[in-house]
Amino acid sequence: FAFYLLYDMNAIRTGVLELVPSRYRPYVSSRLGEVDHLLSAFARGQVTVCLILGSFYAIALTSCGVPMGLLVGMAIGFFNLVPFMSYILGLPLALLLSWLDDQSLPTLGAVAVVFVVGQFVEGNVVTPRIVGETLGLHAVVIMLAVLVGGTLFGFIGMLVAVPTTAALSVFWADLRDWYLGSDYYRGDPTSNA
Repeated sequence: FAFYLLYDMNAIRTGVLELVPSRYRPYVSSRLGEVDHLLSAFARGQVTVCLILGSFYAIALTSCGVPMGLLVGMAIGFFNLVPFMSYILGLPLALLLSWLDDQSLPTLGAVAVVFVVGQFVEGNVVTPRIVGETLGLHAVVIMLAVLVGGTLFGFIGMLVAVPTTAALSVFWADLRDWYLGSDYYRGDPTSNA
């Protein structure tokens, strides 16, 4: 599906723009270009976060004595592309490998602490800073977007919350300017609307 979509993307883009009235095409085309730029920045930010977390998990799990810690850590870093997947797949995998190798409760506790620290830092520092800065969104906006998306639409809402918020932010400045120029805002007494 992705192959055919990417293969025909230019034809799809041209077809969609033909549906827009000609007087609005320059505006819609420029805004969709900005949305494309932001979504590309989002993808690059997510990959950067995955590399940072993968490096952290690889070093931390190797220092805890987890077998294949480098490989497992990098895999766990990329599990973060999907929210909570590092907990669902990564933590049990690291605990299982650690248990099969050492069968030591302190080692299992150290692995669990690595995950708690990693997820806390990822959710509160790394992702909001890196992804937020690439998108031009404040960290609080990103956290609220994920919270609202997850509450309203569940798991899928969490996946698409940040890119959707970034896309909507392109139109925010235009809506703000329109509102500030409106008779309603200015309190124009000649308007009966």
